[in-house]
Amino acid sequence: MKSQVLKWVESSIFRNFIMSIILLNAATLGVETVHGLSDTTMGLLHLFDKICLAIFIVEILMKLYVYGLTFFKKPWCVFDFLIVGVTLIPNTGNLSVLRGLRVLRVLRLISAIPQLRIVVNAFLDSLPGVGAVAMLFSVIFYVFSVMSTQIFGAEFPAYFGSLTTSMFTLFQLMTLENWASIVKDVMAVYSWAGAFFIVYILIATFVLLNMVIAVVVKVMEGQELDPHTETLNEISKRLEKIEKKLK
Repeated sequence: MKSQVLKWVESSIFRNFIMSIILLNAATLGVETVHGLSDTTMGLLHLFDKICLAIFIVEILMKLYVYGLTFFKKPWCVFDFLIVGVTLIPNTGNLSVLRGLRVLRVLRLISAIPQLRIVVNAFLDSLPGVGAVAMLFSVIFYVFSVMSTQIFGAEFPAYFGSLTTSMFTLFQLMTLENWASIVKDVMAVYSWAGAFFIVYILIATFVLLNMVIAVVVKVMEGQELDPHTETLNEISKRLEKIEKKLK
């Protein structure tokens, strides 16, 4: 019995079915936000939402049945468990605001689509490298903030009157929002300020951002692109356990 359920749970038909339910549920949640829907339509949408939730619960129970405690050793199974669990929180009374958490079910597409799992795994694996770039950026950002406050603070207190104000302005410059207007205002008093801010923008916006992209891309290149990799790895682990028992 368990072997049959396991075969069904790991089949492509079952995965595609769950993926279709996730997409349909996401679509209905979006339709619910449309104003002017009749009570009958809203009732049908809520009914379909409950059916989708019931299907997700059955899926989780089936996986718990076939995997047992190893279910909680599988990161993506735990992810699905948490997403479904959060949406089970009552959304009546003071907790009605939690009704919006139902849309979190759409995040299950990440675990359902192998390509999305690869991207997420690559992002998580790249965090140490991205963290190093973030530390470098923090140092550069702090240095430029202190320099801006000391140099431009007296003439432009609205932009650089304090360290926190300078940080906010430099962050705005980094996003390239209205940067030309700010730089021109400062250049009206300090003609050389353009070079100062251009150097900062080149470092913060282009160099460091490309470094982050390079780190993520490098990690993604090392990710296995085979959608069946996870299953193959599990099979190899089981074979290793069997070999150890035979020895």
